[in-house]
Amino acid sequence: MSKPSQNTKRVAFLTAAIIALVFGASAALEVENRTYTGYRVSDEKKVLRVDHDSPGAAAGLRVGDVIKSLNGISATDGKQLREVQRHAPAAGAWPMEVERNGETVLLTISPTGLPTSELRLARTRSLLGLIFLGFPFWAWFKSPDSPALLLAIFGLSFGFLLMGAPSFASPAVRSVLDGVAILALYMGLTALVHFLLAFPSRRRFLDRRWATGVLYGPAVIVVLVTVGMLNLPIEITSRKVLGMSSILFCVLYFLSAIVLLIRRYVAASRADRAKHGLGIMLLGTLVAFVPLLLYPVVTSLWPGSARYYQIIASTYSPPLTLALIPIAFSVAAVRSARSQKGA
Repeated sequence: MSKPSQNTKRVAFLTAAIIALVFGASAALEVENRTYTGYRVSDEKKVLRVDHDSPGAAAGLRVGDVIKSLNGISATDGKQLREVQRHAPAAGAWPMEVERNGETVLLTISPTGLPTSELRLARTRSLLGLIFLGFPFWAWFKSPDSPALLLAIFGLSFGFLLMGAPSFASPAVRSVLDGVAILALYMGLTALVHFLLAFPSRRRFLDRRWATGVLYGPAVIVVLVTVGMLNLPIEITSRKVLGMSSILFCVLYFLSAIVLLIRRYVAASRADRAKHGLGIMLLGTLVAFVPLLLYPVVTSLWPGSARYYQIIASTYSPPLTLALIPIAFSVAAVRSARSQKGA
């Protein structure tokens, strides 16, 4: 590949990374001003959970209530309602109208700033985002002629998702950012699968004419459909179907990546495993998901531990161990590139 082409890619990637960092820094600073209401609702605006000692609990909100309006904003205006709940200054009291057992009930909720656990969660996400962004870029910088570019795309995508973006008053800008986030999720997963098909050696599948279409086609379709449906006044049932389809896509692509990694490791010789860092990649992936894998085992053996898991999850979710994925993959990519240069 020519040097100008590599330089162009690096400039484009660096520009995107800087934008993600600026957005992430702005979002991190904005966290201090976010409001906390202390309740969770379904797509139908039905209250699913009310946190103990939260503004929602103090207002008298109950599980099963259906929110009709908050601070003068109709519950049907989902985007505006989320923005008010997350980003409006925590001051004063907000009128809230709910439906309870077929009757209209008027409540008053006084939002506060985010609790310590929520602030820790935001900082954890920001730290993870920096790691996802930084390590894959380092790997690509060290080995520009390797498949590490795909790893860098994966890292950029999930780094942006984890760090987030600041709140914008313009609905059009918010819609664009929602679309970018959806694109980052699906393209990031697809780039990860593509990387594992190309690393450490290129699979025959990638040499076929239709390989790119098969690999990226479903992601492009899902992105277009998702963005389109999110900006159209569709029924809640349709949104649920869309949500389940999106989850299914993510699970399938993620499991594909895991299967590809395991098959690469099993098929490789001991020398190739060390040469290309396949053991590091597999170990990093397994350890990254230890908190999630241990949950059903530990809680079944010790039921009382579920409460402690919930406390940890609410404070450090997603778990910091997920940082091992970009770190392990990046170290492996650099090791592989160095061993091939020395061969």
